[in-house]
Amino acid sequence: MQYDFNLPPGGALNLDVKGRFFKYRSGNGPIRVRASKGGYVDLMPGQGVWSLDYDSLTVQDRSGANNAGVLIAGDFDFHDDRIAGTVDVVDGGKNRTIAGQEFSMAQNSGAIPGQCASLQLWNAGTTKNIIISQIIFTSSVAGVQRIGWNTALIASAGAAGVSKKAGGSVSIGVSAGVGLVALPVGFSYLGQVNTAAGIPYTYKLTTPVIIPPGFGMVVQGAQVNTDLNCIFEYGEDSI
Repeated sequence: MQYDFNLPPGGALNLDVKGRFFKYRSGNGPIRVRASKGGYVDLMPGQGVWSLDYDSLTVQDRSGANNAGVLIAGDFDFHDDRIAGTVDVVDGGKNRTIAGQEFSMAQNSGAIPGQCASLQLWNAGTTKNIIISQIIFTSSVAGVQRIGWNTALIASAGAAGVSKKAGGSVSIGVSAGVGLVALPVGFSYLGQVNTAAGIPYTYKLTTPVIIPPGFGMVVQGAQVNTDLNCIFEYGEDSI
């Protein structure tokens, strides 16, 4: 049988199931499975235990974050010929959204005479990293957009990011936008992109950018008196 779970950090769930095997099919991080007849094992997605008698199981989160996933357990033969790692690729993003760990933030700046439009996603938390997966941006004027992280808020903090799960909690990430005549304080280049007028550009990362507390992610137009619109897509993980 398949058992879906959604655990808070360190939370546990009792499963009324009798069998001889269990497999952690998918989830967001490590779990501990304790058998009713004694013993436990810590598992990562894709791992399992066979030939162990039990009358019930207890599943506990060991990741320190919200953990949504799937456990298969019972008294029957189970075979999985899928390539190792495929389940995480297929289900991982959905499970993170279900667990309230994925967010989006939309920002915009109008054209400012003599200044460069600058938009920032700032980590205002203390216990979580922001994990940026992609940024979508556009301007009505063709030009160069600078991308990088920095070490200070560029303006007063604005609205928080929105959960990708409807009704979910707001993000630790907050928006900031301002016109600047120079690079933001503590700016480190990750790259720059030439964009065509009015055509959105997706800056998709092959590996994520990690923004710890007290740091921000910035997109800045390299030319003055141009508008800028951004959508940051990102997750949050406990440090």
